[in-house]
Amino acid sequence: MRSANLADSATANLRRELRSVARDAAELLKATAEIADDRVQDARERATEALQRAQKTVGNGYVTDYARKAAYETGRYVRKHPWGVLGTVGALASAGVIISLLTRRDH
Repeated sequence: MRSANLADSATANLRRELRSVARDAAELLKATAEIADDRVQDARERATEALQRAQKTVGNGYVTDYARKAAYETGRYVRKHPWGVLGTVGALASAGVIISLLTRRDH
């Protein structure tokens, strides 16, 4: 159940961020409404369409469902293959340490 709670929290954070971006984009679109340049108007139309698509996607629960499913599948995989996951994490951590040691500037 912990992975579902994490997914819900991540989804809530993502929704907040997307709403903030949407508000900022809407303000930008309003601020540029009176600029007559064709390129600006084309960009405004594309931005408006993208904003509307994003709002529909976030609004219909797609993001929530996707995050919840990803968290569930990740948790399931980790429970099924704990040693493999630990081995992968250990190998990646070791590679990171080796790379950082090799790229240190003070040697």
